[in-house]
Amino acid sequence: MGDRQDEWQWRPEPGWLGLSLLGLTTGGLVGAAYVVVIVAADFMGTGVLNGDPGGTLTGLLGLAVFGAVCGGLAGLAGGFVVGLVLTFLVGRRMPGRAASGLTFVGAATTVALMMWPILDGVLDLPSHGDTALVVSGSVVAGLVAIWFHGQLPGRAAEVFAE
Repeated sequence: MGDRQDEWQWRPEPGWLGLSLLGLTTGGLVGAAYVVVIVAADFMGTGVLNGDPGGTLTGLLGLAVFGAVCGGLAGLAGGFVVGLVLTFLVGRRMPGRAASGLTFVGAATTVALMMWPILDGVLDLPSHGDTALVVSGSVVAGLVAIWFHGQLPGRAAEVFAE
C-alpha cells in the first residue's frame, strides 16, 4: 500500500463535471417546487386554490415550468462550478481517505460561497435563516459529492480492492 501511494501522481479527474447534470436535475425540481409554493402561498386566500379565474391551474403549471427551467439552469451552473473545483482539488485515483475529506470540504465550501450572496436576493429571511440554509445546503452538497466520488469510473474497483 505504501508503494501505491509513492507511485501516485496527481491528475485532474474530469468525471467531476458530471455533477452539472445532477445539479441540473436537482435545480429543476427545486425551482419548480419553489415557484409552486410561493404562488400557492401568495394566492391562498383569493387565487389559484379558491377558483379565481385569473389564477388558473394552467397558469400555475406554466409558472412551475418557468421555475423548473430557471432552477435547472442555476443547478447546471452550480454543479459545473462545484465539479470544476473538485476536478482540480481531488485528483484521479487519489489514494487514502484524504480524497473523501477534500471532496466534502471542497464541495461544501464552494456551495456556501455561491449560496450566500444569492440567498439574500431570492429569499427575504432573517440572517439566522440564511445561515441555516447555507450550512444545511453545504452539508448536503458535501455528502452528495462524497456519494458521487464513489460513482466515478475506476473508483468502484479501488473501493473493492481496499
